Amino acid sequence: MRNRVCRFFGKRRNLAGNIGGGVRDSLRVIKNLFRGKLLFALAVVAIGGAAAWLRFDDLSAKPLHADEAEQAYTLGLLLNGDGYRYNPVEHHGPALYYFAATLCRLAGQNSYEALTVGAVRCTPAVFGVVLALLPLLCLRRRRVAGNGGVGMPAVLLSLAFAAISPVAVYYARYFIQETMFVACFWGAVVLLWRALTTVAKRLAVRNALAAAAGVLLGLAVASKETWVLMAAAAVAGGAALILMEAVVAAKERGFAAQIAKIIADAKGADGGENRRIFVRRFLIPTIVFVFTAMFVAAAFFSSFGENPQGVVDSLKTYYNYANKASGGAHGKPFGWYFALLWDPEPFARDALVFFGAGGRFLRSLGLVSVSGTRELFTGIGCLVALVFLFTGAMSKGERRAVVFALVSGGVLLMLYSFITYKTPWLMLGVLPPLWLAAGTGFAVFCRWSWQCLFSAVSADKAVPKRIIGGGVLLALSVAVVTTGVIAHASAARFLSTRFAADMRNPLAYVHTTEDAQGMARLVMQLTEFAVDTDALLIRVISDEYWPLPWYMKKWDVLRGRVGFWRRVPPPSKEAGGELLDAPVVITDENTEKQVAPRLRAKYVTDFVGLRPGVLLNVRIREDLHQRLLAARIQQN
Repeated sequence: MRNRVCRFFGKRRNLAGNIGGGVRDSLRVIKNLFRGKLLFALAVVAIGGAAAWLRFDDLSAKPLHADEAEQAYTLGLLLNGDGYRYNPVEHHGPALYYFAATLCRLAGQNSYEALTVGAVRCTPAVFGVVLALLPLLCLRRRRVAGNGGVGMPAVLLSLAFAAISPVAVYYARYFIQETMFVACFWGAVVLLWRALTTVAKRLAVRNALAAAAGVLLGLAVASKETWVLMAAAAVAGGAALILMEAVVAAKERGFAAQIAKIIADAKGADGGENRRIFVRRFLIPTIVFVFTAMFVAAAFFSSFGENPQGVVDSLKTYYNYANKASGGAHGKPFGWYFALLWDPEPFARDALVFFGAGGRFLRSLGLVSVSGTRELFTGIGCLVALVFLFTGAMSKGERRAVVFALVSGGVLLMLYSFITYKTPWLMLGVLPPLWLAAGTGFAVFCRWSWQCLFSAVSADKAVPKRIIGGGVLLALSVAVVTTGVIAHASAARFLSTRFAADMRNPLAYVHTTEDAQGMARLVMQLTEFAVDTDALLIRVISDEYWPLPWYMKKWDVLRGRVGFWRRVPPPSKEAGGELLDAPVVITDENTEKQVAPRLRAKYVTDFVGLRPGVLLNVRIREDLHQRLLAARIQQN
């Protein structure tokens, strides 16, 4: 029997060798399949589609945040033809308003009254998809002259983590500057790196890339003042990269020999040629980059020449925002951002829901968090990349990308953490380099485990223990990546839809409640039951009332009037004399004591939370409220 088996498989090959050869051939086929450009392109399209769906689906479902409503009002003034003047104290830069105005006009919404929530949020959603696709610019190009970059698997994983990031998805559905600002800034960094490292012979190629990077940086500068912090972090990452390259070169040649070579290159016969190369490859593109960025930023701040004072005000704003760094109402402790992004407790509790028998019991006790994983697996991927950075498993381009990403992202995180003023959307600027590092780390982990399995199978003498160990490593790497993708995708969808305005959602920072949105809609319905709509008046006397002006913006069209006061108006003809009676009166806790004695009519009163910490007292005149109830009863 033994001789028959040997003759069947060959004299020089045993059964284990044949099995190993078959597995080896199968692994090669799979490896070549994943190297294919067609599969890569299909994966990019799928990830891009998922990113767009997460950001655009049902954009108008969530109530408008107060900041969104105020910025939508500024956008409405621009659409109405009232122009735009940069305010160095509030609302950040003008770039978002001009891009949003363009998209709204294309959608046929040419006035503030015509604006819809979905149209307003469309601009950040577009830039959210752009931000999710930024890792494509880091792809290593083999046949095109270039320097550095990472491979297809690392890019795909980075794209996946960027596309399904809970933080990125949530704030891409907010009409604030953050998503556009972050996409433009890190896009400028990557394009500038491409411009300075490409070895294309034509100077125009490098200058075109530098000009494109300058345009993006100009848009970032015209979006938000915190670009200086991100620029400092990017410079720190570049310095760390240069230092690493110098240390590697000194190790290979010796420190003294490296210094001697640098001096010889500068003074030698080819020193002039080296200087020309420096001017053409580095100095000229840098000048193009800087001047393009300055021109674009100045154009936006000056409202394209209509307000030259805006350029001067854009410099004054840094003093104003430096004073806000002390925190005030937004003051948080040093470790607040770390808990926001990487607190493992929500993931552990949510895992019990899916895998534990006591999930329903924990949910009934309110012990299950709605916050999901947030960026837990992005942090795990960064740790994996840091571990493999000190091994020989990374290529030169991967090592460069990881060093820059970890240093720049880490420095920016520390800068934001030291500043007392903290809001959760600031973390969006930290995440893009960390997505690249995490994607590269997981890709290297998968490749290393694959190589362990492949080398064990390819050995002349197949050792079952090594094959099993390699298989376990590969299964572990794939399981971790798959779990991370599923967890982040579900958290992104969960936090951005069902719990988008829930106070338990840590990303819903002082967000407008759904009750307040419903109250505003109810007040708007009162015009149908008013006897004399010319006399229908809403008095809102509260220090905090946004986004109510947005929800009541069509009141004037219905021949009603709305008055907003942050303080109780003194007795005057404009304020209605001594009395403040009106069909609808809305006050807060601070103004209630002063307004109540100046009311004579009978009201039906209700309390509505505008957002966490802000409670409104809503009074509807009794006769108007009875008509509303009668109409509802008749409809039912």
